[in-house]
Amino acid sequence: MATPKEGHHFVSWNDGVTDATRTITAVSDSVFVATFEINSYTIEVLSENEELGNVTGGGTFDYGATVILTAIPEPHCDFVCWLDGNTENPRVFSANEDLVHTARFKKHLYKLSVSVNESLMGSVDGAGEYEYGTEISLVALANDGYAFSHWDSDMYDDFYEKDVVVVGDTSFVANFKVRKYVVTIISSSDEQITGGGEYNYNDEVCL
Repeated sequence: MATPKEGHHFVSWNDGVTDATRTITAVSDSVFVATFEINSYTIEVLSENEELGNVTGGGTFDYGATVILTAIPEPHCDFVCWLDGNTENPRVFSANEDLVHTARFKKHLYKLSVSVNESLMGSVDGAGEYEYGTEISLVALANDGYAFSHWDSDMYDDFYEKDVVVVGDTSFVANFKVRKYVVTIISSSDEQITGGGEYNYNDEVCL
């Protein structure tokens, strides 16, 4: 009987017989040589989404050979884990069976920060963490008596809603201004009346 060691398999006897266990009748001196070979295993490595990342290291390996699987995320993407829950990257192990490993990737999250020049005047909706490439609309909301002016230092970017494509950590400042009102005084006589003019919201006017 030919018994292979771990990681190997019996091939044949020197006379071509491929049964590991054989029965013979002794009629003369005989020599039997058993041939063994090392096992080989197929390691398949896949990407769950090739748009987010690729993988290397798969192939055919002899028993006990070192296998190195590497997950390579695309720009602005991150490796998450292998689908069996392992998070090592690169992943190193010894070949001892046929395996399939799949890498999971995700788009990188970036922080979108918003603020206002004066919190009394208004607020902005849209802050948060978003995946790379996400389209977000920032909306500047003025409080009573105030009006949106512009974004950051660009005096011409004066529309209260701003569309943003997230490509990295970014911050925006919404600038508001006080509304102005005109007080017009009309006299029913020739007497002089003072106090008319342009005033900011909530100013006290003395006529």
